[in-house]
Amino acid sequence: MIMDKNDGIYEIKGGFNVLSEFYDSDELNFFLDSSKLMVNELKLSGVKSILDLATGTGHTAFELSKKYTDSKIIGIDISESMLKKAEMKKSKNSNIEFKIHDIEALEFLEYKYDLITCSFGTYFIKDTVRLFKNVLQKLNRNGSFVLTCFAEESFMPFSVEYFANLREKGIIQNYPKDFSSLNEKYVSDLVIAGFSNVKTIDKRMQYKIKKAEEWWTVIWGTGFRSFLEELDYEDLEQFKSYHLEKIDEMLKRGTDTYNLNILIMIGEVNPC
Repeated sequence: MIMDKNDGIYEIKGGFNVLSEFYDSDELNFFLDSSKLMVNELKLSGVKSILDLATGTGHTAFELSKKYTDSKIIGIDISESMLKKAEMKKSKNSNIEFKIHDIEALEFLEYKYDLITCSFGTYFIKDTVRLFKNVLQKLNRNGSFVLTCFAEESFMPFSVEYFANLREKGIIQNYPKDFSSLNEKYVSDLVIAGFSNVKTIDKRMQYKIKKAEEWWTVIWGTGFRSFLEELDYEDLEQFKSYHLEKIDEMLKRGTDTYNLNILIMIGEVNPC
């Protein structure tokens, strides 16, 4: 399911400042695993400069630094708390520099790069064509843009129960669109923005949970949380209790695994 709901850079920034507290937790390890899968797929040579958009606590930036040891890597994000976490993980001689910067203001960045990456950073962007055009303008000749998004059936079957419970309690009226429709739009937008040789790579993973509370951490650490942000404390606690009872029932029936599928999109600068 698509996981964006709120508008406004301050709401987004504040949400990710809160999220930074447990972004590196075991329950959200799929973010790190996804970064590893993305970087492993890169077969690029001559990469001297890299820009990582919405870098968060640096999962993708750190994986890139292992592969491209001689490259200069810049990670940008709007969340000060996320970047503080990233800085704490940085080694003394790291080739990474973290900066506070909004990915919707790339035109104000001074330099161009051989590679630009973005892991799960587009869900709060209203105009992705504009974003992708700005990315293209910040790439050197023969440069590449690599984007990672959740793919169809991610978080199922627990996400299905989550949205069913939201609807039962009147918190949402309709089920959100699935990830596939949004990813199709992203691919189309990359082409519209001017990227060539756009290709996609599917990667599929699975994660187990032992306790319902672990699933709640997934909800609170992803865009699923946005569907709950208008609830007051009492209503939130009531929904949490109700939903986790349903998840406990699933666990007792032996349903303890959810899918985590990602789509890696790669676009190249048109050499002409």
